[in-house]
Amino acid sequence: METFLRTSWTHSAPTPAAIEFDLLRPYFDLGPVADEPPSHVLGLEFAAEAVASGGEQLPIQHRPGPEFRSRITATMPRYAVPEPAALPVELRTQRWQLLCDRLDDFPRLSPAAQSAVTTLLSALGFYETLDELGQYLTTDDPACLVASARVAHARAVRDRTAQARRSSVRTLERIEACAELSTRTRLAAAITLVVLHARGPLTDPPALARYCRLADEQVKGLRPSEDWLDALAMSTYWRAVSFEPYLAGDIERTREQLDAAEQYARELPAATTVQRGLGLMNIHPLLETRSIEMAWAGDLDRAIWYADELTQVDPMDGKTHVRLGELYVRRKEPRAARRAYLAAAALGAPYAALAWYKAARTAEDGDTFHALALACATSEDPAALSPLAELVRSARNTGDEPLRDWAAREFVALRPGTDTQEVSCVPNS
Repeated sequence: METFLRTSWTHSAPTPAAIEFDLLRPYFDLGPVADEPPSHVLGLEFAAEAVASGGEQLPIQHRPGPEFRSRITATMPRYAVPEPAALPVELRTQRWQLLCDRLDDFPRLSPAAQSAVTTLLSALGFYETLDELGQYLTTDDPACLVASARVAHARAVRDRTAQARRSSVRTLERIEACAELSTRTRLAAAITLVVLHARGPLTDPPALARYCRLADEQVKGLRPSEDWLDALAMSTYWRAVSFEPYLAGDIERTREQLDAAEQYARELPAATTVQRGLGLMNIHPLLETRSIEMAWAGDLDRAIWYADELTQVDPMDGKTHVRLGELYVRRKEPRAARRAYLAAAALGAPYAALAWYKAARTAEDGDTFHALALACATSEDPAALSPLAELVRSARNTGDEPLRDWAAREFVALRPGTDTQEVSCVPNS
């Protein structure tokens, strides 16, 4: 997904009826979940329930990107808080207040309760708050290792330095090697290490291969025919280790491993709310990966087939529609791409501005829809730079000097020199 530039800018006028507040309500105040939320909201709900009830902590595969909170709260400044305790009391739900109370008591909580709180903070995207809790964790206690890994991840997200990333890797290595932890926990650490070294700043094929072998050993301890959570772990294992042949250019082996991941995913039970939720959170990245795999192998039809299924499985996640639109663009079907982008735009932040911007590019310069879609992009995200740059380019080509001059002035006003931070508006990709 291409970079979409925006400046670090805060909107001042609230929009209380924004659709993202309904779809993503738990991120704002841990309020009730919508009838059909995006799958990642279910993970947040499970994490909140674990804090409230003290029950089992479930495997959550989604963590929001570093800019996620600022994106969804851009037009609702009262909810744009740097930490849970900063949310005004009158806006807090009972569960939000409970989280604040747990944070006040954090040094005195049991390791299990501390782990539940760190899971919830990670799911909410409060990485600075999470980082600050590291001082209260007993680093030599195996029961605190998972919470320590979340703190290390939060620091890596916040600082984006090589040192912070290495610290996160070392903590995950300790979890994988800790015999006192469960097989699934150790496998999850190995899988995370594989993914970290498969893409991004830590990309390292030899290290990835080494971590794949660790995952291979851990997976031997699973009993997928007896425990559905082990079957879920098998699906995530096969999806992760497929990075090794993928990076080596081995299409056949990549496909075999993703076939195994898909088989486990499609055979998971769905009799309970938890089973359905965890199954949905697993099938989402799997279908996304399969679509990428098919496009990589040159089979755009199958890539679109998987991407289209994803929009049906998780229709309220705008990213699924954006990715489908991108594939239609690659197949030179601008009308189909536009339909997908407009579906994403209708779902609000964090993908609406990007979706409008991409929808505009399915039209020619001078087309009424082109200018209208770009205007919608800037309206959805007044800090967006890319739509303004596109307007300048388009207006220059069509000779529309007033529009060109206006867009240029707005662009310069939003980007005052090198001090303005530019970030992607696609936090979960």
